[in-house]
Amino acid sequence: MAQLKIAALIGGLAVLGYFVLLAPWKTMPSSSIYSLVPFLLWAALRFGSIGVSTSMIAICFLSIRGAIHGHGPFASPEPFNNVLSLQLFLLFAAIPFMVLAAMAEESERHQKALSTVSRRLIEAHEEERTWIARELHDDFNQRIALVSMNLDSLERSLSGSTAETRAHTSGIKEQIKELGSEIHALSHRLHSSKLDYLGLESACKGFCGELSARQTVEIEFRSENIPRGLSKEISLCLFRVLQEALHNAVKYSGVRAFVASLACDSGEIELNIRDSGAGFDFEQAITGSGLGLTSMRERLKLVDGRLSIESKPGQGTTITAWVPLSQKSVEDQTIL
Repeated sequence: MAQLKIAALIGGLAVLGYFVLLAPWKTMPSSSIYSLVPFLLWAALRFGSIGVSTSMIAICFLSIRGAIHGHGPFASPEPFNNVLSLQLFLLFAAIPFMVLAAMAEESERHQKALSTVSRRLIEAHEEERTWIARELHDDFNQRIALVSMNLDSLERSLSGSTAETRAHTSGIKEQIKELGSEIHALSHRLHSSKLDYLGLESACKGFCGELSARQTVEIEFRSENIPRGLSKEISLCLFRVLQEALHNAVKYSGVRAFVASLACDSGEIELNIRDSGAGFDFEQAITGSGLGLTSMRERLKLVDGRLSIESKPGQGTTITAWVPLSQKSVEDQTIL
């Protein structure tokens, strides 16, 4: 794609430069020389200093050739004026666009640095979540299970005690079981083992089912043509976007029914979450103190994805994320 854009730039400059700089001046108004500016802007903003220098070489060649053959804006009867005007033209054409190209390259370097920092922060965040989830599952859950077993033993030893004592013991045991279930659910929210072993589709479906049961809401999940072997980065990104979007929808929408869909078409995966609830003001939400929408955007940037949020107060919310697929992002193209 980049090669095609470069070819289009050079080709466009060559064709336009031929008519502006090589055609007889009497057939072309002098203001037509400004028609080269959009190409130079494109070269500066898209390709940087290399693009500008290449474009200026082409323009320089065409300008000199036109002047030698008596064509174009630099073909007057006085050779000295031709040389001077040609030099001034090339000088004032090159310097501003080279400065613009340098500024564009500096801005791109800053964006890459910010993207690198964002990636490292997200990776560190995920590593911390994985560690906490493992500790909750392997350590705290086992301890709670041990306490529950001890309570079972205590309950059996109190068989001759009063009904009130046995009821109190049973109540404590139920509370511990509920605590164990909550810790298990928290561990899964922090890091889904299904995502690692069963893939994105199964993890999303399982999460929707768990959230639906835990919050007593209805979540309809649909999936279509999801390829096997998606890269860890894409799978984790879309799973986190689904988590964040559904948690926000359940918390703020005011409705109890939601629809989530995951589909692959035209070389990209589309994730869609929608509800018919209260909606919100997008500009106010994105500039507020919450980090949910910002987190989704930053995660999608790291996999070259994009995010669309359609919401108005009282008209529901639709959140859509697209992530392009490539040779490296899919290890096995067999469709489920």
